[in-house]
Amino acid sequence: MAPTGSIALGGDDLLHSPIEVDALACTRDEIDALFAQRGVDASVTQIDSVHQRTLGWPAAAGCLNSSARCTGRWHAQSRSKV
Repeated sequence: MAPTGSIALGGDDLLHSPIEVDALACTRDEIDALFAQRGVDASVTQIDSVHQRTLGWPAAAGCLNSSARCTGRWHAQSRSKV
């Protein structure tokens, strides 16, 4: 289940506006671009899996990207990248 809610920042009045959690998550297209930019050739199915498993959180997607890039394998699903 995706996290819900918002994050309120303290400080100046401009910073009191909450940031919606969904605004912090990456879209499938952004995850695809991240993987391509970092040299990992990923299928549509693999990108969908990363997006679903990480809920779009950039740090989690980045960790899966690093793992795939360094090992050449998709450890999250125990299969070789295609």
